[in-house]
Amino acid sequence: MKALKTEMLGRARKVAEAAGGILGGSFKISSNERAVLLKMEKAFSSASR
Repeated sequence: MKALKTEMLGRARKVAEAAGGILGGSFKISSNERAVLLKMEKAFSSASR
């Protein structure tokens, strides 16, 4: 389960960073994207209990 969590959150974070940057110049994650990442982390934490 930990490997899945790491993989999914890592990919989601990369997508969020790529969507916010211009020509790779910056890696900004919007507040909405950050909220979704947090929900994903909480979901994985709940599932692993």
